Amino acid sequence: MSDVAVHQGARTPLVVRYPSLLVFLAVLALFTISITILAEGFGMGVISTSFVKTLGKTLCLCLVAVAMDLVWGYCGILSLGHMAFFGLGGYAIGMWLMYERTRLIVVENLSLNALPPTDQEIVDGIATQIFGVVGGSELPVIW
Repeated sequence: MSDVAVHQGARTPLVVRYPSLLVFLAVLALFTISITILAEGFGMGVISTSFVKTLGKTLCLCLVAVAMDLVWGYCGILSLGHMAFFGLGGYAIGMWLMYERTRLIVVENLSLNALPPTDQEIVDGIATQIFGVVGGSELPVIW
C-alpha cells in the first residue's frame, strides 16, 4: 500500500492541524460575551453605547481589510467585486436607519393630534419627509 492511499482516507480535523484557530475562536467568543455583558444596552453599563457602536464600525472595517488582504495578498488576485457586498450592506443599513429615525419624528409629531394617526398616515409622513426634497411623496418598493 502506498503512502498516497494511506493519506487519502485519513483526514485530520482542522482544529488538530491548526490549534491556533481554536484559541482564536475561544478568545473571540470570550471578547464578544464580555462586551455584551459589560455594555449599557444589555448588562452592567460599564461600557457606553457609543463605544460599542465605534467598536462595531471598527471591527467591520477590519473585516473588509482582512478580506481584501486575503484575496489580494494570499491569492494574488485584485478583486473589488466582493467589496460591493460590503457597500450594499452599508447602504441597506443606512436606508433602515434613515427610515427608523424619520418614523420616530413623524410618530412624535402626529401624536400631538386629537385623533391618533393611522398606519398609512405614518408611512405617508415618512415618505414625504425623506423624499419630499426631490419632489416625491411615496416610498420606493425596495424600502
